[in-house]
Amino acid sequence: MEILVSSRSNLQSLSEKYIFPEETRPGKVAIALCESIPVIDLGDIAGHNRANTAQEILKASQEFGFFQVINHGVSKALMNDTMSVFKEVFEMPAEDLAGIYSEDPDRSCRLFTSSNSYANEDVHNWRDFLRHPCHPDLDACIQQWPEKPTRYRQVVGNYSTEVMKLASGILELISEGLGLESGYFGGELSENAFLSVNRYPPCPDPSLTLGLPKHCDPNLITILLQGDVCGLQVFKDGEWIGVGPVPHALVINIGYQLQIISNNKLKGAEHRAVTNSKDARTSAAFFVSPRGDSIVEPARELIKEDNRPLYRAFEFREFFSNYMNEKGNVEVVLEPFKQVVGNYATEVMKLTSGILELISEGLGLESGYFGDKLSETSLLSVNRYPPCPDPSLTLGLPKHCDPNLITILLQGDVCGLQVFKDGEWIGVGPVPNAFVINIGYQLQIISNNKLKGAEHRAVTNSKDARTSAAFFVSPRGDSIIEPARELIKADNRPLYRAFEFREFVSNLRNGKGKSEGALEPFKLQA
Repeated sequence: MEILVSSRSNLQSLSEKYIFPEETRPGKVAIALCESIPVIDLGDIAGHNRANTAQEILKASQEFGFFQVINHGVSKALMNDTMSVFKEVFEMPAEDLAGIYSEDPDRSCRLFTSSNSYANEDVHNWRDFLRHPCHPDLDACIQQWPEKPTRYRQVVGNYSTEVMKLASGILELISEGLGLESGYFGGELSENAFLSVNRYPPCPDPSLTLGLPKHCDPNLITILLQGDVCGLQVFKDGEWIGVGPVPHALVINIGYQLQIISNNKLKGAEHRAVTNSKDARTSAAFFVSPRGDSIVEPARELIKEDNRPLYRAFEFREFFSNYMNEKGNVEVVLEPFKQVVGNYATEVMKLTSGILELISEGLGLESGYFGDKLSETSLLSVNRYPPCPDPSLTLGLPKHCDPNLITILLQGDVCGLQVFKDGEWIGVGPVPNAFVINIGYQLQIISNNKLKGAEHRAVTNSKDARTSAAFFVSPRGDSIIEPARELIKADNRPLYRAFEFREFVSNLRNGKGKSEGALEPFKLQA
């Protein structure tokens, strides 16, 4: 009990254990309250303004990661009673607080201080908190709640019911705004909820410590009852902005799971709680979360050719375990769940489209000539060339020209790529953070030999393993390939006949992939 911050309110200076590193301290610079923070009126969501409200929520979630709502359906009287009873908890005599105080992080309902990781913290937060579950079975949860104040269970039970309804309504508006099916966030994705009632006592030096450090909520969505004392700050565009309390409004925080499911269309709000030297601040965060075994992944309805999944599928409990191990560090907590290769493929496809557009402009073709069917498919080949006992006798890949349209090669930092030019092999040394672009046979054909496919090979070495990744962009199988008609003139007759791309691939396979002679069946007689 003596470690509760509330028991130290008479201190004249901060203990070292509460002084944050200089780079994360709030400092003495006053943070102005932001007047542009979205306040969304939910009063007409059953009427003609529903679609507009959904779009307002999406815009706020994209730009800020949070917003405030008014006319939300939770009565002012209930909000007042709830905040009042929360304050009463922290003002109870020590003997009553002792009944709910616990140092056991696995206890479902407990009063404690700083965070669940108190024992392993380098620095403590200037915060006490009461934490307990609220759903899925509210009646069962209530039996674990504090028995004092005597009205706590009834008031907070009513509040939990109303806030859960509000959370479900907002999630439904988000699903509509994203174009997802009705009820997408229902069921196990929003099955669990718990309440964290936070108490930030007056602090002897608010410039040196924090009530809560910078973090993003790990759950789906959070409904915050902020109270009437300032302290919430949100990180936006590289700076902290203050969120001033709006009377009887609730603050909505987008959590990491909504960011992931929306494939980054929405963003989790990075925020913190600062302290002050005069007034105790009480707030209550209602966290709505997926069930532990729920599979979380980008919604499939949002995944398209130009919007590949940015995250892998995972069970929510895996995410939460990693979040706790990383202590909520916003710099690293998402990394294990990012779809690294998916992100890479998306960016490389954008690069490819840009290069093809430049080629079409250079050839004098219409804008978008290589779009659609001519560059519809892509595949990735990740190549590994281990050290070889005698590189003079073998090859990683023999001489060939790529059969596709264009190839983007991530070469790595070990030499091995060679190109055949003017009757001899020349090495292509890796340039840091550069890509190698290979012109494929289809570009040679479409350009009527203005461009040429690069004959190349991969050699090995005896010391270092080499890894490379070739991103092949190809036409759809039924695409008609022929010299571009804009290039055909009296003095530049077509050199190739028209054919379907799949015919070319089939012919190459029948020739066992040998590039020599691969073009011959498609050439026109002079």
